[in-house]
Amino acid sequence: MSEQLLVDTNAFETRIALLRDGEPVEIHLQRPASDPKARPGSLVGNIYLGRVARIAPAIQAAFVDIGTQALGALFNEPYRTDFDTGATPRGTNGAGPVREGDHILVQVAREPLKGRGGGHGKGPRLSANPSLVGRYVVAFPLATRTGREGLATEYGPGEPSAGEREGLAPRKERVNLSRRLVADGERSRLGTLVADVLQDLGLPWDCIVRTAAAGATRTEIAADIAYLCRLWQQIRHRQERTQAAPKLLFHELPAMLRTVRDLAGPTLGTILVNDDDACATVRSHVEAHFPAFRDKVVRYRSTRPLFDAYGVEAAVDSILDPRVELPSGGQLVIEHTEAMTTIDVDSGIALDSANRAETALVTNLEAATAIPRQLRLRNIGGIIVVDFIGMVADEHRDRVHRTLLEAANDDPARFTASGFSDLGLVEISRRRIRDSLLSQLSGDCPDCVGRGYAKSAQSTCFDIFRTLLRRTAVDGPGLSSYVLHAAEAVVDRLLDEDAHHLAALVGRTGRNVELQVEPAYRNDQFDLIGVPRPGTETA
Repeated sequence: MSEQLLVDTNAFETRIALLRDGEPVEIHLQRPASDPKARPGSLVGNIYLGRVARIAPAIQAAFVDIGTQALGALFNEPYRTDFDTGATPRGTNGAGPVREGDHILVQVAREPLKGRGGGHGKGPRLSANPSLVGRYVVAFPLATRTGREGLATEYGPGEPSAGEREGLAPRKERVNLSRRLVADGERSRLGTLVADVLQDLGLPWDCIVRTAAAGATRTEIAADIAYLCRLWQQIRHRQERTQAAPKLLFHELPAMLRTVRDLAGPTLGTILVNDDDACATVRSHVEAHFPAFRDKVVRYRSTRPLFDAYGVEAAVDSILDPRVELPSGGQLVIEHTEAMTTIDVDSGIALDSANRAETALVTNLEAATAIPRQLRLRNIGGIIVVDFIGMVADEHRDRVHRTLLEAANDDPARFTASGFSDLGLVEISRRRIRDSLLSQLSGDCPDCVGRGYAKSAQSTCFDIFRTLLRRTAVDGPGLSSYVLHAAEAVVDRLLDEDAHHLAALVGRTGRNVELQVEPAYRNDQFDLIGVPRPGTETA
């Protein structure tokens, strides 16, 4: 398996794609921030000195002002006991419950999510347990116990010694390892190595060993942790000098460098960059933090656009299409709602097969392989419900479920999938940090205003008829006629299919209706304006 990173950057946008064996598996976008108060780029990973603006005891949450347009949400965490509605503010990171007016150190764990159809969406999700991400290690300087959701699945190797159980020398139980580190010998070596380095440096931190640490030496890991220690000291120094909140204390790397840091693994072949300045920036960052990749940073010089040359542009365009074709002729239909994403597996032309059970199994296996890739490519997170083609045999269901989990093994986001429910549905949970690519690439439809559907011209015509009857009953004899302003499709229908209904209403009400096309109107928009009789005032 070979991988490539493509960095396509210009003055208005930066796009990064990870290719595996020539196929795009992950795409990142960085565009100017829509929030005028926010710095350009992603908020995830930024550390702020925030001010608690409001406490919501019913949901055990605090809403924190970090200087962005929307307040950030901080929910109760294992090491924080309670939220208090007391009015007396306390100092930064004081012991005990959080109160309104407190200054508190927080980190953005999830981007603000925009709402559909003009909805308010959700503000950034915050954590009071900030993490610092290095090349080999993720450190939690404030944690009293490991609990970083979604980044690790089990503790370090071995049982703690008697002294460790008594709290004399806590070591391995403070080190988690990435679930993608699968070799037992390497897990044991890294768990012991990182615990020893933390102890030697006198750092009571919780840490997660990243997948990139496979094969790393003690010197490399010690340098990585020492770098994070210096970074934390700088953040603390800025915090001590800050008198007022909100204040940005640490800005995460821009998307270009952050993605290189997070996605550059042992199978990475090249990092192609289409711009001289960006290439120099990436090369400088790589030389400083993981010099083994220095020669892999290559300036792309072809006149053909980088994403076009490697087929990524077509993948970006496909994200707007809810349908994904499967090899056997079936397809996935991916639909987004406010609460979840639904995926319907459709057998399509594969229904021509004489063996229905075999057709269902083959199509479902193809879908189970494609779904994790589509979720990662489209950056879909949260709750996903999959409606597979119905299968009777339990062994077929088990096989599809195993295939689904195996296909998600390489997904860096936390991925869980339930077994088949009584209704034949599978529920998936995938960790969501940022908006999906679909929401980043698209906006609300002007015809449906983000609802996902629009009223038909026929329905609008019937609304007009009801409005006409209602108006003639209340407007009185002062009006001689009406002028109707409506969309072209509605006017066309009133002149054609529903012309006889309109003529009957005109005869019944005794009021003529003049039709006028408004090109800017949606199908569900119309105005019925009364024309007064000569010599009378407008009602």
